[in-house]
Amino acid sequence: MIFYFSGTGNSLYIAKKIQEKLGGDLISIKDIYKMGKFEYNPSSDEKVGIVYPVYFYTSAPIIKDFLSKIKLNNKDSVFLVANCGKTTGNANEILEKTLNKNNLKVDSKFSITMPDNYILLPTNTIKTKTEITKMLNESDKVIEDIINKIENNAVGDFNNHKGKLPGLLSPLTSFLYESSCKTKKFNIISDDCIGCSQCANICPSEAIVMKKCKPVWIKPKCFQCLACMHRCPQHCINYGDSTKNCGRYVNPRVEFNDFKM
Repeated sequence: MIFYFSGTGNSLYIAKKIQEKLGGDLISIKDIYKMGKFEYNPSSDEKVGIVYPVYFYTSAPIIKDFLSKIKLNNKDSVFLVANCGKTTGNANEILEKTLNKNNLKVDSKFSITMPDNYILLPTNTIKTKTEITKMLNESDKVIEDIINKIENNAVGDFNNHKGKLPGLLSPLTSFLYESSCKTKKFNIISDDCIGCSQCANICPSEAIVMKKCKPVWIKPKCFQCLACMHRCPQHCINYGDSTKNCGRYVNPRVEFNDFKM
């Protein structure tokens, strides 16, 4: 049983690879969170994992809240897989504390680098197709190693991407993340928008509604997963003026089902 949260497909890609080998259900945290479904019945020998993206050396609030409420009958432990652009900080440890408070322990913690989609920073750019292909090919090897460890019941911290001073950076950047997730700068190139409503359908924060066939951000904050920007078929959603000339990224090896994340 693999739970995942994914804005542009990286965590979905990892989760599918693991689920295909280990079996069990593949479950979108975004979808089940909206349904209020927190209780599950994995078999006693079934592996349960959480695959998620790292934002600002932490994770999106929806993941923390879900893990604080999840109930796994017949299981008392899970594994964590964090995907990041470069480093994770103490993202795994933060979620581990949340799970511990919910009477669940973490047997193993992993990390994997994937193509970065956070284009709100001027220093971040979308990689070329060649670079993305190379990075995904390299990720396959890491995923295979993670699967082997899980199958062999390996216990421990196998995160090789914490970076420098993770215990200091994660608390600091978590505060920055919470204060920066404002929606007021999201805007559209109105003439390019076709009113497909995909952005509203996929927004995990439910921050977007369609008015007169155009998206409108109705909440002051969102999770800033950037799914709306990257998965817009017209690439007409921007954040201020800084992203107009930036590329967009969706993992080319996944297919989203009915806009589900």
